Amino acid sequence: SGFPGPDPVRVRVRWYYRPEETMDGRQSIHGHQEVFHSDDVDEQSANMIEGICNVHSFQSYAKLAANGVCYHNDFYCRFDYKASTGRITPGLASL
Repeated sequence: SGFPGPDPVRVRVRWYYRPEETMDGRQSIHGHQEVFHSDDVDEQSANMIEGICNVHSFQSYAKLAANGVCYHNDFYCRFDYKASTGRITPGLASL
């Protein structure tokens, strides 16, 4: 079943990168659940969505972790990543 032809539902997404997906790779300062906010924005078919993830500031994530309520789909972000240059800078969430 479904609609004939291309999927009519499109969503606008902002990509988050895991440290190992960047030019510099994962470093010792990066946490297991850390991701980087990027300037990479795209349109994708809604059918491509695999699941939900929650991206928190480091402070919010630390509070959740201290209370034992972090899940596999909880991540935190301290840095911005410019995909075209590979530059990583402190993000607003880390200030």
